[in-house]
Amino acid sequence: MFSIECPYCNSIAPSGTASCAKCGAQYTADAQKICINCRNKIVGGNMFCGVCGTSIIPQQVPQQSMQAQPVYAQQPQTINVHVTAPSQVTSFVSHKSRSIALVLCLFLGLSGAHLFYVGKYGRGIIYFLTAGLFFWGALINFFAILGGVFKDKNGLPLKNW
Repeated sequence: MFSIECPYCNSIAPSGTASCAKCGAQYTADAQKICINCRNKIVGGNMFCGVCGTSIIPQQVPQQSMQAQPVYAQQPQTINVHVTAPSQVTSFVSHKSRSIALVLCLFLGLSGAHLFYVGKYGRGIIYFLTAGLFFWGALINFFAILGGVFKDKNGLPLKNW
């Protein structure tokens, strides 16, 4: 099966339709065919969609009998829902103090004490071995802590003072 795409308003109509239901344009014999399964355009006179392999040849649909079908009443069902509160509240601010990190950076910044305090142990060891990355790293971190830009090991900003 396939659908037809209107060349004027790009709406999609089922195959066998003579005109667009949206804009009223008449379809020509060479109107663009669209696969009903994957909505890709079908090129030329192909009988199968080139993307999903769906056949565009109309299939015979068996006629259903018009006899009344029995309707069965359903018993009401009870669904139990148990909702628990989250065990941990997600915080958007670190539990580490900005003032402690600032004092550590001011007095022990060359040894990386402020980095050990916020959990950045790898950088702390590098600062310890290179005297705070030759003083410049400790100085930059001091102003980052002072300005509130410095973050802990989880990427969260330090709590205010």
